[in-house]
Amino acid sequence: GDQEHSHVKVSFFGAIGFGRVGEPDMTDDGVMQVASLDDLMATKVKVILQRAEAKDYRDIAEMVRAGVSLPRGLAAAREFFGAAFQPSESLKAMVYFADGDLRTLSRADRETLVKAVSEVRALAPVAVLSRHLR
Repeated sequence: GDQEHSHVKVSFFGAIGFGRVGEPDMTDDGVMQVASLDDLMATKVKVILQRAEAKDYRDIAEMVRAGVSLPRGLAAAREFFGAAFQPSESLKAMVYFADGDLRTLSRADRETLVKAVSEVRALAPVAVLSRHLR
């Protein structure tokens, strides 16, 4: 039968200066460290303020469904980026689907995002474990 092909885009980053709040995961083969989902959430909630691309919103929705804390991600972004990151603006952007290619988001993704945003009451306390990847 026909096999559906899916593609994964991988980005490699060297010197990241904003730090991390989670412990990096190691790939199964022990070759590479991968950012924790908490750190990925923090960067995604920031990047949606800079660009309106469905891929970022899909990533956030999938992380929420996997149990990653949106309030913790917002708090981590605030720690990483300081006053340059306004959590309230990110929450507003997360439920506005008229920009860019956001109309292509599935109903499930939109509903996940709206529900997650509506449940945010306060930012979770978070500490930067390191300003480096290691």
